[in-house]
Amino acid sequence: MPVRLSVTSTRYGPVLAALASAALFGIAHRVSVVLVVAFLLGVVNAVLVGRSGSIWPAVLAHATNNMIALVLAYLLG
Repeated sequence: MPVRLSVTSTRYGPVLAALASAALFGIAHRVSVVLVVAFLLGVVNAVLVGRSGSIWPAVLAHATNNMIALVLAYLLG
């Protein structure tokens, strides 16, 4: 688990750490339209990191999400 999530998880528990991380992930995107989706993806990413012990599954999920959004934006105009 990455150090920041690990320290937060140890101090506040894994659920609160994942929710806090997801909230920061959502806020970092700064677009209110995608805030909820970014928050949910942040929760998924936190779970992926927690279960795998590696950041790479979360990076892959993030890249896949961005690719899907880009293709949909292109196709739908």
